[in-house]
Amino acid sequence: MLTENEWQAINQMLLEIYSIRKVDELTERLMKMFRRMVPYTSGYFLMFDRDEKIDEKRSFFVDMPAEVRQRYLQYYYNIDYLNHVIDFAKEPSVYRDTDILEDQDRHNTEFYTQFLCPQNIPFGSGIILYKNRMLKGIVNLFRSAEM
Repeated sequence: MLTENEWQAINQMLLEIYSIRKVDELTERLMKMFRRMVPYTSGYFLMFDRDEKIDEKRSFFVDMPAEVRQRYLQYYYNIDYLNHVIDFAKEPSVYRDTDILEDQDRHNTEFYTQFLCPQNIPFGSGIILYKNRMLKGIVNLFRSAEM
């Protein structure tokens, strides 16, 4: 059960969300709000256009250097095992990386060995956002092994 303080924090966040008028501002503020509730090392909120392509201008990254961000967008997004969920789910979904692939399989992917491990963010979870069966956004929160 949530405490009175937790309910107040949630109510404050909802009030803040309802005051946001621009999508790019929403992505940044939501990522900061998530961090208040769920500790994470780095993450992103990807927004998608009508063709379900990443809209980089409206997306937001937290604690991910520009060079890492570009490598993810240009290459690693396409081999991210998250795409297994996107390919089959056409409604909002919440996931943990270990829900997508068993650790033994996950640890053998290029995405894990070449992207997650070098960044020291081997654990991830997120939310896939759909509207009318169209991909609208992905929130992904990564955590280091030390966290």
